[in-house]
Amino acid sequence: MPRDKAARERRSAKNARTELAKIGPRLEAVQALEKENERLKNAVDAERLAAISKAKASEPAGLLADANEQHGQNVANLERQLQDQKQRCTNLEADLSVMRKEALDLATGLA
Repeated sequence: MPRDKAARERRSAKNARTELAKIGPRLEAVQALEKENERLKNAVDAERLAAISKAKASEPAGLLADANEQHGQNVANLERQLQDQKQRCTNLEADLSVMRKEALDLATGLA
């Protein structure tokens, strides 16, 4: 019986060594995958930070473009208002000229 026990222990030890030999490469593969995962995580973080920086840098340009467009619309609106006022002024000058002529005709008729 002691021999059987010793034989079983040897077989168990051999099986343990075999299993350990199988686990070694798997453990190395897991470690390599963990390193690759960390590298990819860092790369994603760097890209995210770059995108945020780019968005922040372009934000003032976007705001400036929006303000420039609004300014252009305001200028166009003011130019239309100016043209309307010029037309009114021309119409009033014509009306005034007619009124002066009528007043002159009345003054001449009264004299």
